[in-house]
Amino acid sequence: MTEEEYEGKYLTIGQAAEIMKCNKQTIRRHIKKGKLPAEKLNGPYGEMYYIREDDLYSSREVVDALPVERHMDKEEIKELMWEVTQEVTKPLYEEISLLHEEVTSLKNHLDQQKQLTEEYKDRRATPTPWWRKIFKQKEVQ
Repeated sequence: MTEEEYEGKYLTIGQAAEIMKCNKQTIRRHIKKGKLPAEKLNGPYGEMYYIREDDLYSSREVVDALPVERHMDKEEIKELMWEVTQEVTKPLYEEISLLHEEVTSLKNHLDQQKQLTEEYKDRRATPTPWWRKIFKQKEVQ
């Protein structure tokens, strides 16, 4: 059967695209995904996809949309943006605060360790005589 024999019952991809007011590639994608049933039949240029008119109309999604007008002035938008920003940034500020406290604590601990190290180095700088090590006598000052 040729395209002329299907006239009225079947549509080409181009005709379906015109009816749906979309690109031919969109129709091809819908066929490939199985959203739009089509048959491969012999046409004037070899095998071509043909879509039944009934299938084309039944595959359309009906979406009712009601126009809604929303008017917000700049101050309302600014306030809304501020609230959203606060919701997002508040946990981050809390985490930063906790990390800052932890870093401060670690710095203090490091400073203590440096001070102890310096004290140890100072004690080791003056060698203990061998006889004091043996008899464990304290140094007289």
